[in-house]
Amino acid sequence: MKPAGVKVLLEDVCSLCSQMIRNSNIRITCTVIPDNLQILVDRKMTEQVLINLIRNSLEALTDKPKGILTIKAKHLKHDAVQVSIEDNGSGIPEEIMEQVFVPFFTTKEKGSGIGLSLSRRIMQLHKGFIRLNSKPGKGTTVILTFPADQNTPDFTKLAEE
Repeated sequence: MKPAGVKVLLEDVCSLCSQMIRNSNIRITCTVIPDNLQILVDRKMTEQVLINLIRNSLEALTDKPKGILTIKAKHLKHDAVQVSIEDNGSGIPEEIMEQVFVPFFTTKEKGSGIGLSLSRRIMQLHKGFIRLNSKPGKGTTVILTFPADQNTPDFTKLAEE
């Protein structure tokens, strides 16, 4: 794992994903505070997580006349970094929220059901975590939290913050 600038990482991922929204009414915004925010990650694996989460959001926005995808990164206390991906899409029904991280569970006709379970595993390998908040009809927010360094002893305490 190596240090990666969050702003450059997110800009690269958003650039890759911009092809998916070329002919749509979806607007993507990306904010990183501070600009020089860094995380210690395997860049390719982290890109895969971000691309998967953004793709999920974009799919939730396909029928939305004014889709909004907001990506934010910020520094938390305890030197952790939080990246959130928020959409105003269809949301996830409460009755399936517990299942979304189960391997091979999918609600999509052409889905494999491995995206969120793989994303969770990659976050665990980074000693971080992934959390979802969703309201049907209002949208979904996925929150990724990365430790300041790989020696953080009990990083799970930050999950409640």
